[in-house]
Amino acid sequence: MHIRKSEKKDLPEITEIFNQAVKRTTATFTDELRSEEDMWERMQRHSEDFPMLVAENKGAVAGWASLNPFIHRSASVSVYIREEYRYQGLGKNLLTTLLKISREKEHRTLVAWIEGSNQESIKLHKNQGFKFKGSLEKVGYKFERFLDLHIYQYMVNEE
Repeated sequence: MHIRKSEKKDLPEITEIFNQAVKRTTATFTDELRSEEDMWERMQRHSEDFPMLVAENKGAVAGWASLNPFIHRSASVSVYIREEYRYQGLGKNLLTTLLKISREKEHRTLVAWIEGSNQESIKLHKNQGFKFKGSLEKVGYKFERFLDLHIYQYMVNEE
């Protein structure tokens, strides 16, 4: 598995992975599929300080993650893994790489917005040092149920 910065050629697979999450998970609250053009706009908002990464396995994108500008020197994190690559440590590798970049770029804090029943994502983030900071009840609705949003925070360079 190789982690690198995303490139335009990755758009079909990044879009496919995101849309897989839209259709089958609560990793995102949206129920609207994204086009490659939508994801290209998203990709273009990333920079050296706030990159979008891909994890590549034998030439195929197995997952992607990003640092998204939030509030002064802070970022929110996103991690999406293709279904067939879940539970193999890929999310951990991508998140660990984002943490390393955040330290190098001197970010202050990272925020993860996680749906309350998404125990896999909660465990992933907690194991990397994210701390639970609170929740917003019933702010989403998907798959015929209301969804709570849990907020996790990681203080960069305070380890």
